Amino acid sequence: MKIYMSFGIHLDNQILACLKKLLSNSSPQ
Repeated sequence: MKIYMSFGIHLDNQILACLKKLLSNSSPQ
């Protein structure tokens, strides 16, 4: 269960990083 939780948190971080990247790319600088 501990391993699953840490993996889930890691996955969430990856998704958040991906979303931030997409947002920064789509927004005009």
